[in-house]
Amino acid sequence: MQTVTAASVDGGSTDDIGITSLELNISSFTCDNIGDNNVTLTVFDAAGNSDSCEAVITIEDTIPPSMTGQNITVDLEGNTSVTVTTSEVDNGSFDNCSIAALSLTPNTFTSVGTFDAVLEGIDDSENMASVIIEITVIDTFDDEAPVAVCQNLTVILDENGEATISAENIDGGS
Repeated sequence: MQTVTAASVDGGSTDDIGITSLELNISSFTCDNIGDNNVTLTVFDAAGNSDSCEAVITIEDTIPPSMTGQNITVDLEGNTSVTVTTSEVDNGSFDNCSIAALSLTPNTFTSVGTFDAVLEGIDDSENMASVIIEITVIDTFDDEAPVAVCQNLTVILDENGEATISAENIDGGS
């Protein structure tokens, strides 16, 4: 909420015996009042006389949204792509008035990896802010059996007549 005083609207009112008070019919403004607002200034003198005039108070919102995003992991699940919504990555973004729209760029992913994306918010006064988040794409769906590739190996026994091998020793590029 923003408050305007009568003195800030007074453009130089005068009276021959002196002005005793200034009053505004509207002095408090909120996000609902963005734009031009007509107010009435009433000036009173010591004799009880008054006069009024109108002024226009222009209310502006110049504060951008406060953006808060969260990194997430999504799963292709065997599909060719996965789409992430703003609600999945927004973590409580807010604005002094209200956020009119959220967007995420990019929001569709077609391969496994970690990608930067921009979560952007715009309010009704077209103030914008953004935050970079990370989206990790995995694919847990696997309908193919692995292919085992073996290679022959010659092992020489040690002085105790023993030898130890591991699976990696005979893996030929599985």
